[in-house]
Amino acid sequence: MRYHLRLATVADSEELFRIHRESMTPYLREALGEWSDEADREQHDEWFRQGRAHVITVDERVAGCLDVVRKDGVLWLLRIELDPQLQGRGIGSAVVTDLQAQAAAEGLRMILDVFSGNPARRLYERLGFRETGQDGPSIRMEWQPVR
Repeated sequence: MRYHLRLATVADSEELFRIHRESMTPYLREALGEWSDEADREQHDEWFRQGRAHVITVDERVAGCLDVVRKDGVLWLLRIELDPQLQGRGIGSAVVTDLQAQAAAEGLRMILDVFSGNPARRLYERLGFRETGQDGPSIRMEWQPVR
């Protein structure tokens, strides 16, 4: 499935928050125990103010968000969240595979964190990411480009 990326605008914040809540709340509660709506809102607003949020669109519909940072020879995949109604259609695979191609072209490795109970972990493993440790309730995973 073909997707497009664009920088998020203020008008996207509520839709991205909805997608975050629907896609991540079960994993946040599992990993962190008690999880409040207020804490979730505060974290979303802080993340959104950083100006790195990108919107993933499919057929001009908001499908999710992406946050990537290049730092110290690493492409950090900080956030990829997809609307649960659109999961399982290859969008996440396409986005991550394209990021891997960019990282390889730049000679960068990729790092991400994923909650151990999140099924996205299997996607990352299929795409060549390997577990390198834990960071709190998350599994740290790394991908190295073939040299």
